[in-house]
Amino acid sequence: MGKMFARLRKDERGVAAIEFAIIVPLLAIILMGMVDYSMYISKALALQQLADQSDLYVIEGGSTGKVGQDVIQQSSLYTTAPSVTYTTQTDCECANGNYVSCSGSCSDGSVMRSFFSTTITGTYTPLLPWPGLPSTITLTGYARMEYAR
Repeated sequence: MGKMFARLRKDERGVAAIEFAIIVPLLAIILMGMVDYSMYISKALALQQLADQSDLYVIEGGSTGKVGQDVIQQSSLYTTAPSVTYTTQTDCECANGNYVSCSGSCSDGSVMRSFFSTTITGTYTPLLPWPGLPSTITLTGYARMEYAR
């Protein structure tokens, strides 16, 4: 019986199969994490780009009131993700940094600058329930640009 155990201890057949069985699940988890994280980053960047495109639309002469229907609602991100919401805002400020009504003027006589901002919010649901992460993650894209009225 002792000779048989000694012979089995020296036998190296099947070692690769055992190593493979140990390593493959770990590699699969790492791969799924990379895929999940890349999808998260992709959606976050898409929200940011959509906010930038909305502001560029206004800067290039588009109507501030039609950003939602002309830019955001036409994007594939908005049509494929019903959880995407957006808000737009127009504000004006003087050279000293004070916010004023866009129909008014600056009290110090400086030139009033107009700004348009877009905030787009969406959610991302991870592929797997990762420990320490919530079941849904809120993502936000924000852009604020100066434009000529």
